[in-house]
Amino acid sequence: MNEKQSWWIVAAVALLVQAAFIGESHRHLAFQIPIVDAATYHNTAVSLARGEAPPREAFWQPPLYPILLGVLYRISGENVLFARAVQGVSGVLSALLVFAIASRMTSRSMALVAALLTSIYGPLLFYHTQLLPTGLAVTLNLLAILLTLRLLEKPGIRRALCCGLAFGSAALAVPNALVGAVIPVACIFLMPGRSPTPRERLRLTGAMVLAIVLCILPVSIRNRSVSGAWVPISTNGGINLFIGNNPEIDRTMTIRPGLDWDRLTASPFREGASSAAEAQEFFFREVRSHIREAPGTYLKHLMLKALYLVQAREIPRNTSIYAFREHTSVLGALVWKCGSFAFPFGIVGALGIAGLIIASRTHRERRVLAAFMLVYAASVVFFFPAARYRAPMIPGLLIFAVLAACTIIQQIRTHAPGRWRNLAILLVATTLVNLPIRLPANESRFESELQLYLGVGLQVRGRSDEALEAYDSLIEQDPSLADAFYYRGSLHRDLGRNTEAIADFDRAIQLRPDHEIAIHDLAVLLFEEGHVDVSVELLQRALRINDRYTRAMKNLGIGLVKQGKYEEGARWILEAQSQGRSTRD
Repeated sequence: MNEKQSWWIVAAVALLVQAAFIGESHRHLAFQIPIVDAATYHNTAVSLARGEAPPREAFWQPPLYPILLGVLYRISGENVLFARAVQGVSGVLSALLVFAIASRMTSRSMALVAALLTSIYGPLLFYHTQLLPTGLAVTLNLLAILLTLRLLEKPGIRRALCCGLAFGSAALAVPNALVGAVIPVACIFLMPGRSPTPRERLRLTGAMVLAIVLCILPVSIRNRSVSGAWVPISTNGGINLFIGNNPEIDRTMTIRPGLDWDRLTASPFREGASSAAEAQEFFFREVRSHIREAPGTYLKHLMLKALYLVQAREIPRNTSIYAFREHTSVLGALVWKCGSFAFPFGIVGALGIAGLIIASRTHRERRVLAAFMLVYAASVVFFFPAARYRAPMIPGLLIFAVLAACTIIQQIRTHAPGRWRNLAILLVATTLVNLPIRLPANESRFESELQLYLGVGLQVRGRSDEALEAYDSLIEQDPSLADAFYYRGSLHRDLGRNTEAIADFDRAIQLRPDHEIAIHDLAVLLFEEGHVDVSVELLQRALRINDRYTRAMKNLGIGLVKQGKYEEGARWILEAQSQGRSTRD
């Protein structure tokens, strides 16, 4: 088999796998309706596709992915299936890039195996077709690695510029990709011999840095012009750093979308922040304070997060891949777990880690790839680990997994002296990856939450009967989920069924007494039903839970006015108005 045939095989297999997965999975609502983070990207892209002016504030999330998604929506009329199909092409590109990278450091047949494994690796298949920037980040990171290897092979200004553009683009999708740029810079200055000269090395580095700056600077200038603060890419970095670096990381790393997340995002504004940039700085200060006051705890948490990063199970972020796998046989076959063992990372992770140790010592390009992976892993641990954040590491691990497997098999066949040492390394790596440790997200109910979010998505799209059916089914399966009652109540309210809505809001409050939104909405309904006194009491209760809840302030003022307490009511209405944009409720 020649090289051209190998390229065609990789492309054909990857394309067929992507098409089969997208075609089968899109039959289920879980893959038709974007939820949680995907819904945020979807909504931003829809606004861009419709030509709506973006908010006059710094980008909350890195802008490259929603801009590209907006272009796809503009072309397709906001068709999610079309967007998923185009994103599937990035999965094909990733497999081809793995083949190109692996061919530089091993035989063509082994590179072909690594590329084919990339095309069928379940989590990569999933993330390449979700409305998330993860798949784009995987592809751009692989492109940056390949261009780095080409730059080191034959240093030149043009190659340095291309390398910098790749890193800059990757950072606009997932900012921590930028840490990988230290690898080509370090390699340029550590290259043996007198060529390139010191001056040429500075020029190469300068060209690469210039290209990175040219990618990021327009975003930074835009953020500065609308917010008045220098925000290089986006303002979500502060809260993401805080989530993984505080005294209660088990709680913050598993904080759920909805009430708890809203409270966390609102905390800077309760402390006086008046913009997204100031909120980001608030979280940075909290992290710095934590490190100063408890350095031992901080270091212990870093080691714990490093252990989490290499665990076989796919650690969820806001949704779990294991909840989605129940709705597609392709993913069901490619991603599963049994106790602490999970496929495929339980095997690939162990072999990949062993390969990093066994196969990267005597080959420069393998060392470069290993350095990329270690630096990127450190950036994830610095924040917090989750399956979608470690996804850009997977292609490199697959390459090293193939190298480790082939090396160990060859050593066993030839009775090579290092075989027992390498088998021991693999055994230790397998044990480490499949440790039966408790992960923070173990207690979360992702299957129930998936159905809840789908119900919300149906409700937002005006598909009320289907949404109500989803809520009813969820409540029958999991009657302890307060938000299920809350959202069903909100749907009943929208449909004019106030009696049912009141009952659902009341049940949500019973299950979660601090559910200030359910308390507020119940108070509004009771006010409309003429129960002014009860409504006022409920609104006061909501404000005892959240004293910056502007809607509750306003409606309390209206209720007090209705009771004839004009001055007190006016004060609450004015207080609500004064909060303005400084409060997020």
